Amino acid sequence: MLSTSSESLFKEMQRIADKIKSQVESQLSEDFRTFDVIEDLQPSSIKPDERTSYKMMIKTDDNGHVKVKTMRKDPGSDWKVEVEEYDRGSKSIKGGEKGKSSIESDYFNDMQKMASRIKSDVEKQLNEAFKTFDVFENRLAIKTDNNGQLRLKTSQKDAGSDLKVEVEKFDKGSKQLEGQQKEKRPLQLEWFKDMQKITDKIQERVEKQLNEAFKTFEVIESRLGIKTDNDGQIKVKASPKETGSGVQVNVEEYNKGSRAGEAGKEKTGKMTVES
Repeated sequence: MLSTSSESLFKEMQRIADKIKSQVESQLSEDFRTFDVIEDLQPSSIKPDERTSYKMMIKTDDNGHVKVKTMRKDPGSDWKVEVEEYDRGSKSIKGGEKGKSSIESDYFNDMQKMASRIKSDVEKQLNEAFKTFDVFENRLAIKTDNNGQLRLKTSQKDAGSDLKVEVEKFDKGSKQLEGQQKEKRPLQLEWFKDMQKITDKIQERVEKQLNEAFKTFEVIESRLGIKTDNDGQIKVKASPKETGSGVQVNVEEYNKGSRAGEAGKEKTGKMTVES
């Protein structure tokens, strides 16, 4: 039986998406190269393998998306598919300047997917159910050569706008460590493996800002800024546990937005999410 963690839920949803892809393509008369689940539109406390319906948003070609509802009578029966919305995206994103499509267009879509994977865990901490959960910035701690460290902020004003990359702090480390084999913690967690892939896309841009060429560029911590309902905001820190195989998710700040007024800010504790 599958774990009820967000990681397992998204794996199960992607498995179902892969099964229903041909049905969606048939309904839309399309042939998708990209078909990646980015959001669960029907949060449920029922275990993934016992659910008889899903509503999900799926990323498609050219930065498009499709919202689908899947249903089945009972576990083990075939899934029926209803397409509720289809956005074809922009074909102009496909080509163009090197890095434009892979960074500006995909970076925050990928970041949104990462945020969606921990959304239910954040909701549990805050005892809330969010309709809006949109990433607008990400602050990263990155390990670099010679045991150095980089603090980096990536942000985007709105969907489709340019990606802004700012180096907030850079510690070059100690040259005495150069050439020595430093023990590194393997990124065994799927969430951090995927975060590393996203961060690799902006390495070249960071190197240009600092006039450096890094052999080591490893994510060790991520702090997400997320817009929520009623123009509220959440700041979430995600980091690997020192022991075990969990991702530690800590909501550091929560502002409920306009409906909550001045009393909207809350402090919360830590939660460990098993990967």
